[in-house]
Amino acid sequence: MSDEREESKEIVETPSRRSMRSGFDSLFDSFRRDFDDMMNFWWPTPSSIMRPTGIRPALRVGYPMSDLEDKGTHYELKADLPGLSKNNVDIKVTNDSIEISGKQEEAKEEESANYLLRERRWTSFSRSYGFPDEVKPSEAEAEMKNGILHVKLPKKEPTKEEVHKVKIK
Repeated sequence: MSDEREESKEIVETPSRRSMRSGFDSLFDSFRRDFDDMMNFWWPTPSSIMRPTGIRPALRVGYPMSDLEDKGTHYELKADLPGLSKNNVDIKVTNDSIEISGKQEEAKEEESANYLLRERRWTSFSRSYGFPDEVKPSEAEAEMKNGILHVKLPKKEPTKEEVHKVKIK
């Protein structure tokens, strides 16, 4: 009987912690990539901007990458808008902010009556920026050159505060 027991014993190998960890990591790698691609649509990271995803090829992120600089007498805004024409961009300026919005619609169709492929793409964005000092909205200037929007926003002259001394009765 003891011989039968010895013959029926099987050797069972348990996975090491390292192999279990790498197994779980590879299981979730695809999930992480898909989740990152989905979230980067709205909140891009610098590494995701450089990685092609196939999502929104005209604008790879949910809003344009931009620079806002204080030049002393005016603010200067530069926004990357590749693939957009100036006719598809809208700029609204108030005393203390600017809003840039845009849209792009593209339809590409094969001309056969029984086409098997039809591609459409639609992209839109809206982004607002605030200023620490007031600007002159009516004097703002904008220019679009090589897919980059340049906006110059002159600052209002600072008003001098009126100081009035009050006598105590």
